[in-house]
Amino acid sequence: DMVLGYQSRVLAHLLHPKTLQRIIDTSLYGNQYELAEFMNDLKRAIVEEDIKTNVNSFRQNLQLTYVKRLIEMVAGSSSSRFKPMAKSMALQNLNALHKDLKSPKGNLSSVAHKNHLKLLIENALKKVN
Repeated sequence: DMVLGYQSRVLAHLLHPKTLQRIIDTSLYGNQYELAEFMNDLKRAIVEEDIKTNVNSFRQNLQLTYVKRLIEMVAGSSSSRFKPMAKSMALQNLNALHKDLKSPKGNLSSVAHKNHLKLLIENALKKVN
């Protein structure tokens, strides 16, 4: 629970509307690290290592929190706080992750976790206008 609390707070900061807006704004003033690259790096760090293998419980919690935060950005009650560019990148990552999860691999716990993520993403994408 303690680790999940830390992970949640870090993700809350990284995916906060103001943090994402700062990344968008600084790219206008010469910052080479754009929102698309940031969001892709975040997805890579959190999910890609585990796509074809077993996922331990710490990473399952992190991945579930990450996916729920992306869903909140595009289909949640606070989605209006996010700018269109941030929403587009959240959708991009959800769609990419959904594609990666088409045929889950790993032990039974990992497959169940990946199917859970896939179902959450499918349900969220149905709600997006």
